[in-house]
Amino acid sequence: MAEFLHARSDFNELLAIVAEQRGIDPVLGEKDYWIMPKHEAVSLDD
Repeated sequence: MAEFLHARSDFNELLAIVAEQRGIDPVLGEKDYWIMPKHEAVSLDD
């Protein structure tokens, strides 16, 4: 079974790495992590 990123003990570190690479605030990266799968699920239903 696939491991969810948010279940990892280093989730915040992963967010910080991605945020630094993308030049964004880690909070925005976390927001996108939680929001985007919901948008994808809705678009697949359409």
